[in-house]
Amino acid sequence: DFDIDLNTTVQGDLKIYGDDASDILIKFCNKFKVDYSKFNFDKYFRSEPSWTDIFKKKKEFEDLTMGDLVKAVQNGFL
Repeated sequence: DFDIDLNTTVQGDLKIYGDDASDILIKFCNKFKVDYSKFNFDKYFRSEPSWTDIFKKKKEFEDLTMGDLVKAVQNGFL
């Protein structure tokens, strides 16, 4: 239970990542006619959890916010 505002992050706050994030972003971009061809998914989202994660160095991801998605609709690209 929390409010979603322009600063809400997709991965950090909403806990959406991996295949789910990819599916949602593709549907979002198609619905709002947003070009995502140059969007670097791996910069913002981690992959699905795997047992091999224990061997990997923890990676920092940039935040993708609701505000970023609003701007993407306005600008036509993500």
